[in-house]
Amino acid sequence: MVRDVQLHCPDHPGTVYRPEAACAVTPPRSVYGWDVVVHIGLQRFLEHRQIGEIHESLKRNAVKVPERTIQRLCQRFLLYVVSMHLESYPKLARLIEGNGGYVLHVDATTTKGNPELLLMKDGRTGIRLLAASVPTESEENVRPHLETVLESFGRPVTAVRDMGKGIEAALVEVFPGVYIITCHYHFLRAVGLRLFDKVYPRFQRRVERTGVMKRLRALRKRFRKRKRSDERDEALELLEHILAYRKDGNGIAYPFSLPMMDLYRRCEEARPVVRRSILDRAKLNVSSPCLSRLEDALNLLRPPPAVRGRIHSEYLKLQERWKWFERTRTALRYRNGPVPLNTEGCLSNKELEKGRGMLDRLQDGMDEFVKQGNSGRDRTLKRVLRGISGMIGERRDELFTPNVIIEVDGRRKLIRLPRTNNTVEQDFRSYRRHGRRIRGDSDVERSVQRDGVGLAIVKNLEDKGYLRCVYGRLEQMAQRFANVSPASVEVAGSLFQ
Repeated sequence: MVRDVQLHCPDHPGTVYRPEAACAVTPPRSVYGWDVVVHIGLQRFLEHRQIGEIHESLKRNAVKVPERTIQRLCQRFLLYVVSMHLESYPKLARLIEGNGGYVLHVDATTTKGNPELLLMKDGRTGIRLLAASVPTESEENVRPHLETVLESFGRPVTAVRDMGKGIEAALVEVFPGVYIITCHYHFLRAVGLRLFDKVYPRFQRRVERTGVMKRLRALRKRFRKRKRSDERDEALELLEHILAYRKDGNGIAYPFSLPMMDLYRRCEEARPVVRRSILDRAKLNVSSPCLSRLEDALNLLRPPPAVRGRIHSEYLKLQERWKWFERTRTALRYRNGPVPLNTEGCLSNKELEKGRGMLDRLQDGMDEFVKQGNSGRDRTLKRVLRGISGMIGERRDELFTPNVIIEVDGRRKLIRLPRTNNTVEQDFRSYRRHGRRIRGDSDVERSVQRDGVGLAIVKNLEDKGYLRCVYGRLEQMAQRFANVSPASVEVAGSLFQ
């Protein structure tokens, strides 16, 4: 800890002189050195420590910093990381140019009522080029930041974005003539929302109103406490299988999985098994108290005929819509069957041509379905498929944009372009994981929106190439922070607002 002395000129009241030696050791108006700021920041944002944990860590090193001050120093660390990043644009531009250019990923994240966190990232090196807090994802809010990227790094090889109109319009305005790829993940999500958005929530509500989930969970709790027997173990095994219905979705959110459909299907598959076991035991004159209670619970899905008919008919509608969703998924990402959503989605020219053919056949199949008579068909599905077919026609070239050839060190090189914005989505998820870790609960949106700009740039520190280019090594961060200009700090502060 040092004593910060600032000298004031009596003839010039507004002038403050701060010795250069003090600037190299501590930030302005602070008694805590740059090394303390860096230590706190790295523990907070790279090791995801809570304020109390950082406080204890400093105490063990005989450094006494109040917890409230630690929180302020965390914010200062983020501010200077972003400032240092902005000052290093010329170095980063040379690094990216030597790599043959960059693939620009653009996306924003928010929750209702909050400002949006806009992130621009290079898909080839993984470097986060710029992050900013924007009021909305409109063209006028996104365009200035894209212009900053253009001015600093030049035109990208291609750009990948979601279905948002604001980002799309800004990209076309700032980068005319650049390939713009529609993210397959976001396109498929839009298709799923169109297919399921009205039918699935209605089906989910009707299943929940039967009370079957509540009854099944109560039985599982009751059976676990019951004395073990073959009959009890069989009933509990069936219960555990039914209540593990979310595993069918592999942890993927709606609309990429429909968990209530999986629950209904498992219940329907378990019912005849339970009935058969009860009958077999009855022939041996053996009672089945657990299995009988399980059967009663499953029969909640068979309410009076009118309600039962609605539940089952909507299940059949969802099954038909799910087949169209799977066909679309296969056409977009067909390499591994159902295709995991975390695929990078880079395709060869041969695979791209195959994908275009599959997309055309899918569109033809939708158009043929729409032209069929209404007998026995879901009429609303036809309207939905007509709209999806129009989406495919509108974005066909953006879904399977050709790969490009770039020149690196005088040699031509084919670059397989990414087909998803998954790299940005992974970053957004990591910011929220950080928020849950440091808060201890899931109420993280406020902290993500407050610190998101800094969190994005701090993620660059995990990249060895970036670290070497900007800082040399982590041990030199304090020295680099001491030399950051006030103008850079001011610009960095505006990105957080």
